[in-house]
Amino acid sequence: MTDTIQYKLNPITGQMDMVNSGSNGGTGTTFTYMQTGSLYPSYSVSFTTPVTVYNTEIISSSLTITPNTTGSIAGYGSIWRAVGNGTGSIVFSGINCNDVFDNTLNQVNLITLIYDNTEYWASINLK
Repeated sequence: MTDTIQYKLNPITGQMDMVNSGSNGGTGTTFTYMQTGSLYPSYSVSFTTPVTVYNTEIISSSLTITPNTTGSIAGYGSIWRAVGNGTGSIVFSGINCNDVFDNTLNQVNLITLIYDNTEYWASINLK
């Protein structure tokens, strides 16, 4: 007989529990499909889980966003809400982005980042 694979979302950890069940009684393996965290203080974006949701941040200084290239997986990316305060700025180094961060007071910038197996990309959408 072959084992069947079932997935169960753990809403606390943001992980999917993968459980093999079948003739062998089943074993369990956990993998991360989404993680949350802060870009502060390194501002180096990870591309090692399907989706990383970074904490919302008010941008009050000049920041340079870079990719953390270690272990990057094609198709994986991040989402980050960066809020302008009238003085901060964001530039991307090693990440292609044709959009400009809007630092207007309380302006929400939704920054989406992705790795396509060749290059790193970012886009900024304004709320």
